Amino acid sequence: MNIVSYATTPLAGVPAILARCITAETVHRARCVWARSTYGNGVVFTGDIEWSKSPAEAEEKLDEADVVIVHNGKVASQHRRIIDTKPVITMAHNYRWNVDCRYVNKGLPGAVVGQYQASLPEFQGWNVVPDPIPIWEPEYQPTEKPTQIAVAFTPSGKHERFPSTDPLYWHSKGYTTTMRLLDKLAQSYGLQLEVIRSVQVNHIESLAMKRRAHVVIDECVTGSYHRDSLEGLAAGCVVVNGMHLRTGVVEVFRMCAEIGGADAPFVYADFGSLEEVLVFLIEKGSAVLSSMGRSNHEWMKSHWAFSRQWTRFWAPIIEAALEIAHHRKRQ
Repeated sequence: MNIVSYATTPLAGVPAILARCITAETVHRARCVWARSTYGNGVVFTGDIEWSKSPAEAEEKLDEADVVIVHNGKVASQHRRIIDTKPVITMAHNYRWNVDCRYVNKGLPGAVVGQYQASLPEFQGWNVVPDPIPIWEPEYQPTEKPTQIAVAFTPSGKHERFPSTDPLYWHSKGYTTTMRLLDKLAQSYGLQLEVIRSVQVNHIESLAMKRRAHVVIDECVTGSYHRDSLEGLAAGCVVVNGMHLRTGVVEVFRMCAEIGGADAPFVYADFGSLEEVLVFLIEKGSAVLSSMGRSNHEWMKSHWAFSRQWTRFWAPIIEAALEIAHHRKRQ
């Protein structure tokens, strides 16, 4: 099949990453068609077809598509005529208030990324899909770690905390609190810090920062985990996050990794315990941390392989979308 991964915003690069994963690990061909590969703030992702630059090519690929995966359900007005004729899967990345559910409301399948969102009651009945990680690509491969212990903290934004009732709660990163602690520990232990300070960095550099690190901090605020956690495991790092704060997220992660009741390969912390946890890890030394990180990379190869995720999670949704579309054409 020809599959198009379609998005009106970059969404942490996932639309393009998903297309690359499908092409590399299945018998199908996939392309990403999106408005642009950058947020305009210095954060740029490895992309594909940007309709702002190549509108004719974008329409050509949409015309050829057998299935369109529409991220957050949002479609630009100039493409609706084409996409409305296709089998569509809506993939949700945000709260439901930020997802256009028009295709789901018409009976087509909805998928929600298997993170914090998938634990919310508002997505009950949606198909859960793991966040895709192309662990075979060089940028996701571990390298030799330095002798000096390095800690990476590369959040997508510098948000501190939002109230749990705030629509932006999931964007909380604890940035100021975490940076203050890291600067303190860097002075005490001579750490190398791979962190975001005055400006954001592009995605390739963010991945390189993790590859240079022994420890990656995701966020210890919301009880979610993000791509930083998965990228950190792939890069051969010890990953610290607060996923234990939400039982529902732990269950979603276990389902995506197909590990039953086994523990996730994370080191858990919240703001009350983060300093103690980091000191515990730092005092293990670089050789032990490097060994732990190599084990985490192997865990990713075993439990986050896209070829298996495609068969287990994606193929049934694709088949459902095709069957619904075929049934409607016969009517």
